[in-house]
This record gives sequence, structure tokens and C-alpha cells, in this order.
Amino acid sequence: MGRTKSGIVVEDRWRDNALSTSEKLFLIPAGDRCPKESRYLIRVWDPRAPAKLTRGGTMGRPGRYRNECFATVTEGQRWATQEKGEFIKGTSSALTTTIASLGVAFLESLRTRIDGSVTERHLAQVGQVIDGMVTAGARDITDPTFPDVVQRWLSKLPAQRHWQKNPRPASPSLRRKFLVIARSVMAYAQERRLVAYDPLVAVKVGRVEVKRRGVFTIADLGALVGDASRWSDKGKRQETHRALEAAGGNQLAAAKALGIAPSTMSYRLNSEAEADPWWMVAVLLTYTGVRLSEAISMTPRMVNLEAGTLLLPAAAAGNKMKRDRRIRLQPELHAILADLLGGKSISLDAPLVGEHMAAYSPTNLSNGFKDYCRRCGITPGARGPHALRHTFCALMTALGASPFLVMDMAGHTSAQVAKGYSASAEELVDQVSEWQRHEPPQFYLRRNTQTTAPREIRK
Repeated sequence: MGRTKSGIVVEDRWRDNALSTSEKLFLIPAGDRCPKESRYLIRVWDPRAPAKLTRGGTMGRPGRYRNECFATVTEGQRWATQEKGEFIKGTSSALTTTIASLGVAFLESLRTRIDGSVTERHLAQVGQVIDGMVTAGARDITDPTFPDVVQRWLSKLPAQRHWQKNPRPASPSLRRKFLVIARSVMAYAQERRLVAYDPLVAVKVGRVEVKRRGVFTIADLGALVGDASRWSDKGKRQETHRALEAAGGNQLAAAKALGIAPSTMSYRLNSEAEADPWWMVAVLLTYTGVRLSEAISMTPRMVNLEAGTLLLPAAAAGNKMKRDRRIRLQPELHAILADLLGGKSISLDAPLVGEHMAAYSPTNLSNGFKDYCRRCGITPGARGPHALRHTFCALMTALGASPFLVMDMAGHTSAQVAKGYSASAEELVDQVSEWQRHEPPQFYLRRNTQTTAPREIRK
């Protein structure tokens, strides 16, 4: 008896004459024994057969072996190859399997993965794809019309904007994403021998090109993280103190030098400095490349100034990697955090950007950031806070950082996704040509290109 790689089993009825009758019956079941004129029993796997009850009372896996007898091995192997070929091509019908029941089993398999790499967001998207196919009428994966129904469903798929009454059609990227999820469900069906082929192999959504997202220029980044944007008065209080120091403490002379009234001079000197809350948000996004939700959840407890690192826990909001991520602090960011945390009684669990940010909706966060850009003299256009994440990856790539380092710092798990984030690197290459090169790269946004020491932060 022998077994080939394709799963075909060949049994010789007269393989060993020394075997007893009971042993021969064990090798070849009584119902499938070959007649005397046939010598060889050929077996192929048939995934169409329903599952049978085991002795323990549970259902076994679907499918069984089909047996046929032949006089020669060559004739039997030819039959077995044809049958196997039919299964692969899909001309043999598979078990009737509904997408609803298959989706439930597939979601359960994702939840029970040992590595724990599947996020709740991905599970929700898988459930959305399964429900969408069922609603569109694609219920039986063995139905010949199943691929056509899925194709029509993808072509009419709307954009995922539930707050709009009439959302526009979905983008090719979203259609492709949903098709990839649907094919993963079909792959699960093949693994369970519910179908011998992928019924969605002919479904197409068109070519999806990698779009370059808008990134900020180096001048824009300098304005976002500069001292002039740190305070709500746009640095006028700092300017007043410097003028007063230059005038030797004479307020009238300092007011005349600034071209302001003495009363205005007195108001600026006696007012308290009010920090712009969006300044710290821009600083964290620019120097770390984290997601906005990750930046909002950062606390002083995560910062280790001695080691020069920031530890983002696996349980932190927005951390899709579901494991601890260690981010190296840029020298300029290290100086900012040292100035913020040094010698001050700050709660270790208080958010660095303020507790009020956590209550903002995504729309309010995007609008608030764009208003901050306008206060800094920048026209944001379509660039929201997520554009700083794209800018970070593109800037690191332009400085010659390894793609694996960029993936690790940004928290990406897919090389294709990381490539899309770094697609605009060539736009920044000329802007950083005069920067000193370090390994790993360092940003020069608050200091000049000739020094490696961070500039002192003045209040």
C-alpha cells in the first residue's frame, strides 16, 4: 500500500498472502473489497461527502475516501488523477455551505488565535463583509452565481460614511480591502474541505494605485513645534521679556522699542503664560509618528528620560500592534519633555496633552488641529493630524532610515502599508540635504544644522 503527495491511496488486494483473513478484511473493508478479476483498490479523497458521527458522539470532518477497483495500477492511477483534477478545477460540486454559518466559524477561529494578533476592529470588518454578502444575496458559496453576486455587491458598495444619507461610492481601495477579507473566508472554507477551489478567484475590483498623501514641509514642521507656537499669545510675552532685558529694565524704553503702549507692555509682563494645548499634540505626532489616539493616551509614566525612550504599552488606546512598543526619543523631544516634567509636580497618569482631548470626537480633533495650523500661519487644506504620521515616515525614509526601523517606530505590521506611508519621501529629500546625518536619524526642527545640542526652551 502506498500514498502519493496528492492524497491518492493504492491498496493491493493480494499484497501479502501471509496475512490472515481478519487482517485482510481490516486492510480492505468488506463493502469495498475488489472482485477476483481486479487486483488494485484505488482511493481518492472526496470532500463532498457529509461528516459522520464518531464513536464519541461528535461530528467528524466532512469528506471521505472513494474506492474503485482496477486490474492494473496504471488504469487506476489514471482514474484517480482525473478525479483529483476535477476536484481542483471545481467541476465536482462541493458541500452546500452557507456564508452565514461559514462566517460564524471563521470569526470564532480568529478570536481563538494563539498569537492574539487579531484586533476587534478587524473582527468588526470581517463581520461587516459577511453581513454585506448575505444581504446582497450571496448565501451559498457552492452556487454558480455566488461570484457574480459578490461582484455586483462590491461594485455598488458605498463609502463607509454612516452619518451621510447618500454616501458616495466606495473607493477602489475599500473594495479591494473587502475582497481580500472575503477571500480569506474562502481560504478558511478550503482548509476545512468545504470547497476545493476559491469561488471568488475571478472577482476583480480594478487596479489600486498607492496615493501619495499630503505631507508637511520642514518649514511647516518648524512652525508647528517652535516656541512661537507654544503659547496662546504667539510668543508676544517672550518677546516683551527679551525687550525689557535689552532695555535694562526700563519699561518705557522697551515699549517704545516694540512700538506698543506702556499699558500693553505692563499687561504682557503681568499676564500668565497660557500654553496652546495643540502644541504638545503637534510635538508628539511630529517626533514620534504615533497615531493621534496614541498621543492622547500618553502619560509621564511612559517616559523614561534616563534611557531616552517612550514605552507605549500594549493596552494603550490606538496601539494596534497589541504589544509593548518602545519609541526612541528624538533629542529635541527629549529636551521638551525634560523641561515639561523636570521639577514639576505632575501626576504620572495625567495625559501629556491634557485630559480634555480624550472627550473630543474625531471630527473635533481634526478641526481643532487645522485651526492650530492656521494660528501657526499654515494652510492645512486636506492635511489633518494623521498627515504628521505620514510626514514622520517619509522624513525618516528621506534621512536614510531602514524600512524596518520605520515600521517598528510607527507600529506597522505590514510592509505594504509602511510603503504607502513613506511614498512621499522624495518630496523631503532636498529639504533635509544640509542636515547632519546620524544613526538613527535625528530631526533638526528647533535647532540649526551645525549643532547637535537642543536649543534651550525659553518661557
